[in-house]
Amino acid sequence: MMELPSQIVGIFNKSFFGLFLTKSRKIKELNQLLEVQKVFKKSNSEFYECFIKPDLEEVYFFLETGIKTQQQNILKLIELRNKLGGIYNWSTIKRAMVYFNFETREISISISRPDRILNLFWVAVGLFVSIIGGLIIAIPPNVFKYNLATTFVQILGILILGFGFVLIYLTAPFLAASFIKRRLKYVEKIKS
Repeated sequence: MMELPSQIVGIFNKSFFGLFLTKSRKIKELNQLLEVQKVFKKSNSEFYECFIKPDLEEVYFFLETGIKTQQQNILKLIELRNKLGGIYNWSTIKRAMVYFNFETREISISISRPDRILNLFWVAVGLFVSIIGGLIIAIPPNVFKYNLATTFVQILGILILGFGFVLIYLTAPFLAASFIKRRLKYVEKIKS
């Protein structure tokens, strides 16, 4: 009978508190990996070179950047960030990773034509909806006879404005990839 409350607490701890303790958990994992590294490094085993070392690099890279990726992509991402300069941070790069192609020697960004059209459409709709929401909010309070109607219209305007911002936010990966692609073209143009 006492098992059920402890199971509920366990589920709650994993889901709720896990959101806040992710970084400290990753640091603990990193420390454990460092201990394992000390043990296996002395033996010079193939297991260390093929599994422990790459895993250690991936965990450390994730702690520093927030990007989960494979070991072979880490140097490509660092090279990309160095090429972009100080303007772009890791969160922008993380957002745009959906459009990255890691199969070439350097990271390339590929945005298909339908994807570009669809995302630009949603940006335009989001801007339009946000402007409409802003205009609704800007309606003077004395236009309506009742205060309740004014309150309702302003709440409606805030909701519409928020919906417009959400539509624009959902295109953030596309926008980040587009800005990075444009910056890379600019950097290449300067070099040549």
